[in-house]
Amino acid sequence: MHTPSILVSALALAQAAAAAPSAMPRQAPANCTNVQVFVARGSLEEIPGRQGKLVDAVCKDMPAGMTCGSTDIQYPATFDAYCKSVGSGVAFALKAVEDYAKACPDSKMVLTGYSQGAHLMGDVLSGAGGLIPNQNCTQAKTAPLAADAVKKVAAVTLFGDVRHTGNQTYNLAEGAGKSGILPRVGAQLKDLNVHSNKIHSWCNGQDPVCSSGNDMDQHLTYFDQFTPDAAAFIKSKL
Repeated sequence: MHTPSILVSALALAQAAAAAPSAMPRQAPANCTNVQVFVARGSLEEIPGRQGKLVDAVCKDMPAGMTCGSTDIQYPATFDAYCKSVGSGVAFALKAVEDYAKACPDSKMVLTGYSQGAHLMGDVLSGAGGLIPNQNCTQAKTAPLAADAVKKVAAVTLFGDVRHTGNQTYNLAEGAGKSGILPRVGAQLKDLNVHSNKIHSWCNGQDPVCSSGNDMDQHLTYFDQFTPDAAAFIKSKL
């Protein structure tokens, strides 16, 4: 497995070089939508990041009368002070999703995350906290998403997950049997797997982040490869 410092440097350079075009943050509309997609961007991406393509695919061609919107999770998405970065994203996402569920009880919600954003979206469902090996930091503890909000989450999509754990029923692509930099274990894995019927997690076989591979390009191309499949999965759950 790569040493963390080398891996972080490589990922930083690759994602900075191939950063998605900048765009205005997408926020929850004043009125409730039938479908609301919560988006956690990857490390170093500008909002909304590569997943903007997925949001567009999900919200396109909704049945007549149905509305669809998105909310960007506001967090640093940096490698510096990684635990604080991802921890702040978890806290923001928990509040945003729980508040939306209360304000819009008839809406269905989708959670999607890429890279560090996948780490935090998984933590939203499983709970978070504790020592992050190889990062020399401790992530703040948080409880899983409240049960009333979980009921309104229709689908969860993860891509190139930092906490990818091999051989889970929801894993897809050639890295399905491999684990990433910080695989989820113990109670947090068990709590995430309670929601396995709602989750799809894509991991390319040589992605250094989710499968301990050695091809950084495989971490940068998920939305060129899997957007149609991910959008179809989400729509099948609505």
